[in-house]
Amino acid sequence: MASHMYDLLNDGDGSTETGDFAWDPTTMHIWCICHKLALIVNAGLAALSLKTLPPGKAKESVLGFFPVLGQLTEEEEPEEPASAAPHPTNCVEVAEERNNGTVALNVESNADYSNANDEALVTGEDSGAHPGENDPADNNLVPNSLGGANRKYAKSTKLKDLTNKLNTVIKNITRSAAQRANFNCFAQQLNVKVSPLIAGYCICWNIKYQSYRKAIKAQAVINQILKEDQLRKGVGVFDGIFFLPKDWQEIESLNNKLKIFVELTSEMEGNSATGTHVIPKYLQLSEALKRKILQAQETDSLYPMYHAILTQVKNYLDEAMACKTLVIATILHPGYRMHIFDLAFGIHSSKAKKSLALFQKEF
Repeated sequence: MASHMYDLLNDGDGSTETGDFAWDPTTMHIWCICHKLALIVNAGLAALSLKTLPPGKAKESVLGFFPVLGQLTEEEEPEEPASAAPHPTNCVEVAEERNNGTVALNVESNADYSNANDEALVTGEDSGAHPGENDPADNNLVPNSLGGANRKYAKSTKLKDLTNKLNTVIKNITRSAAQRANFNCFAQQLNVKVSPLIAGYCICWNIKYQSYRKAIKAQAVINQILKEDQLRKGVGVFDGIFFLPKDWQEIESLNNKLKIFVELTSEMEGNSATGTHVIPKYLQLSEALKRKILQAQETDSLYPMYHAILTQVKNYLDEAMACKTLVIATILHPGYRMHIFDLAFGIHSSKAKKSLALFQKEF
């Protein structure tokens, strides 16, 4: 659509030499709002210390000994003059201490086998420097998204412990055929219809949502399994994990927030004319988050998430407003033009209300 409109506005030849027309859809068009939604959710999860980090590369101490050969050097031929500069020699020394089984590796080679970013890779952190991240104390703070003073809110870790425990329980149930059979047996005893659990740990946020949703529906079965595990003698399978009703409410509250973005992503994905809805969706998210922040208390576990998400939504809304493709698509949407009645007749006009109600009913 953007390319076709570009051709029409340039008399069909795509030339901009004759006029001062700087609209280029290839550089201004926002290709995928679903990717932006994922970044928004990840920012919110990071404020709760729930963002999934990519697996880091293990160090040599973790992997154990790995043989490394030095570079092979070409032997000097007899006909070469004695004054020729010799090639640098490389040596590889491998010493094994048989007493404790440890292996020491000494490599002298022109090749560089070291990893300059070992620490960042192991911890899963980004080694690149970003603006505003020079102060380590600021990494654990979330800025005030409502434009207040320089006040920042500490990242919450309340839900991190709960989700880690829930991930452990789901993992122990799903990875064993005996535990899966035990799960189905308790479901039948409690006369509860539940779906099989999904181990959604360390995966995308939408898979986490599906995993937690199934666990919430099966919370009665999970509680019974954990109760039976605690009654056994010795160390149980689940290490004494249990959930209070308040814990399930916290997890369900988090999942309800993820559900909004799951449904929004499902609505906006696909090869359809969704460009007209990008700016309105950002505005709806922004207004809804502002109301949530005003209604919530600072002690709420999701309070830092609201601020982090609202900050990202504002940034992407500004980006969308700077895209002429999305602005024109929004103006051409019939719903936008129908709201012009409010400006012409006033928000209290019965004619305007009747016209808008008829439009919403039909479309």
